[in-house]
Amino acid sequence: CGVEPGRLVHYKPLLDEAISLAVAKPETCLILQRPQRTCSLLSGRDHDWADARAKAIAARKTADCVPVAAVLAKYNLAELNQGQHAQKGNFKMALMPGSQHSTVGFVRFYSLTKAAVSHGDAAVKASCNFLQYFGGKTDGQYKVVKRWAVEKGLGFANLPLYDDSDVSKSINAWGNVDLERQQAKTANVKEGLTRWWGTWDIYAREQIDNAVSGSSTPSQALQNMNSKWSQLKS
Repeated sequence: CGVEPGRLVHYKPLLDEAISLAVAKPETCLILQRPQRTCSLLSGRDHDWADARAKAIAARKTADCVPVAAVLAKYNLAELNQGQHAQKGNFKMALMPGSQHSTVGFVRFYSLTKAAVSHGDAAVKASCNFLQYFGGKTDGQYKVVKRWAVEKGLGFANLPLYDDSDVSKSINAWGNVDLERQQAKTANVKEGLTRWWGTWDIYAREQIDNAVSGSSTPSQALQNMNSKWSQLKS
């Protein structure tokens, strides 16, 4: 199960249904049981982590750590490399796989709605100043964007910030600023995938949350996401 503030997320039923839908099915699943809610195991496929670990220790079996690739938000990498744990500093940044190392950009954005326009020029000016403060420059500086980058390791779309000494120092404390800059230059605009991507993405996140919370099945969530995509495409 997953332990979140105010609720438990029952992952095992989601795993079982996902495997039932998958064409390529895993032969083995290693399950970590948490005391807050245990789950039943499928004989022959599922293995209890604690039991497997205990047997390996009893048999004096050891295994070397194996580097694996993972796609993480950069702030997750910052948290891992600056956290209080034994593997602190052992997580390395790398370019996306492939000959061109291409990816899509993902940053928070701010937009102006029609409501501001209806309140007149003064409201539009104040709103634009607000947007500029959070996402652009104020008095010639990226004030909010820089602060989030330095303090939280958050991403940004403003490439000149990579030349800022404070930003560079902060990223190098847990990553590699030159590598990140190189990756950022390969990013494509996500909206270029489809005109309706943003609308569908928000809807898809709602469906995923419904599946995780148990208010719908994974199958129904996938069907809803597919139907929404077809609706927007038409």
